[in-house]
Parts: sequence; C-alpha cells; structure tokens
Amino acid sequence: MNKRLSKQEQKILNLLLDGDSAKEIAEKLSISVRTVDFHKTNIYRKLDVHNIQELITKYNSQNLLNLDTTDKFEKIKRMIPYIITCLFILVSIFLLFLLLKPASPPVKKRY
Repeated sequence: MNKRLSKQEQKILNLLLDGDSAKEIAEKLSISVRTVDFHKTNIYRKLDVHNIQELITKYNSQNLLNLDTTDKFEKIKRMIPYIITCLFILVSIFLLFLLLKPASPPVKKRY
C-alpha cells in the first residue's frame, strides 16, 4: 500500500468487506452511490487491487482493517485534556497534603 486511506474510505472498506453493495453503503452513510463508487475506485487504486475478490484476498492475508492508526491517535489527542486535568488534581492534592501536614514537634537537643 502506497497511500493511506481517508476515514471515509476506511468506513467504505469495512462495509465492502462486510459484503454490503454500493447502494447499501450509500444508504448507511447518507451519500450517493456515485460517491461510494468514487471512494471504492480510490480504495482499489491505493490498495493496488482490481476487484472485490482481490480486496478480500488481500484483506485476509494482511488484515487491512489495521492499515491506519490515525483513529487511535485521534482518540489519544481527545483524551489529553482529561489527562492533564487529572494530573493537575493529583498535584494539587499532593501539595495540599504537604501544606496541611502537621508540623513535626521540635527536636529537643541533648547536651
């Protein structure tokens, strides 16, 4: 594979591999059949296949559903604000613990 599939192409690829027709895919994604055919052509070109049989064969041999990890990175990027907030809360609690910790009694010096 030379190029990455777009998110829309990945959705269409998954539906194609599930056995959906162009008309069914168009209905599911609320797009025209011509748009599905356009994406399907791009998928075939990017994956260097010429028909659905080659696509399925290539999928079975290379597990093409894991072609693109951008979705994983997008999920991680969306989690960053929550992670930062959690870290801020943890640091705040730790600092409060240090500030509110009772002072240890003075050490008596023995002479």
